[in-house]
Amino acid sequence: MEREIARLQALQVGALAEYSAARDDAADVASEVALALAISENAARIKIGLARDLVSRLPETLGALSRGEIDLYKASKVSEPTAVLSDSRAREVDALVSGRLVGRDPSWIRRMVNRAVYKVDPEGAVARAEARRRERRVELRHGDDAMATLTAELPAEVASAAYARIDRCARALRNAGDGRTMDQLRADVFADLLLSGPSGEASVRAEVFVHIDVATLAGLSDNPAELAGHGPLPASIARAIAFDPNSTWRRIIRHCHDFRVSHG
Repeated sequence: MEREIARLQALQVGALAEYSAARDDAADVASEVALALAISENAARIKIGLARDLVSRLPETLGALSRGEIDLYKASKVSEPTAVLSDSRAREVDALVSGRLVGRDPSWIRRMVNRAVYKVDPEGAVARAEARRRERRVELRHGDDAMATLTAELPAEVASAAYARIDRCARALRNAGDGRTMDQLRADVFADLLLSGPSGEASVRAEVFVHIDVATLAGLSDNPAELAGHGPLPASIARAIAFDPNSTWRRIIRHCHDFRVSHG
C-alpha cells in the first residue's frame, strides 16, 4: 500500500510540475493549487517547489519515488539540502545517492545527502556554514495551556555540548532517585542552568567529539571533519574547535591518522 501511495505521489509531482511550467504567474499557480487541495498557499508553494525540483534537478530520486521505493517525504530530504546547489551540482548529488535510499529513514537520508552536498561543493559548504553561524539566535514562541517554547539556533558543536551537559545533569538527578521523567528533568535542568544553575550541583564539563584527519588539522588539507551525532563540519571550523583552549586531543588510529577532539 505504501508503494502504491508513493507511485501516486510521483504522478502528482509530475502533474504539479507540468502545470506550474505551463503558467507564467507563480502566485496564481500557488493560489489555485491551494484551493484545489484545501491547503495554505505556503504549503502549496512548497509542494510545487518540490515537484519542480524532482522533475528538473533530481531525476534519480523521482525515479525511486515512481517505483515506490521511497515516499514523497523521503524525497524531500534529498531536495531540501540540495536547494542551495546549482542544477548541475544537484544532479551530481542525485547520482551519488541513487540506489542508497531504499529502506532508509528520513533522518539517515538527509545526513547522507548533506555529506554528498559537501563532497560536490566544499567551498560553498564552508561559506554557507559561516553565513549560518552569523544567523545564530534565540526565539520564544508562546503556545497553549500556559506553555511556551524557547529555541536557540547555535553552531552545531556548541548545541551538542550544551545538550550533553543538560543530559548529564538530568541523568545524575535521575540516578540519585529523582522521580521526574528524563524529558522533564532535561527541561528543568535547562531552565535552572539559564536562570540560576542547578541547586547544589557542581559545574559539569560536557564533551562533544570532532573527528579530523591529521593533514586537515595541520592545515595541509581542507577535508571536512565529522561532528559526532551531527555530520560534516568545514575544516576551518574544526581547526578552530581543535585549537580552542578548552579542547582536548585524543589520537585514534584508523585506516589513516586522525585525531578526535573533545570539546567542552
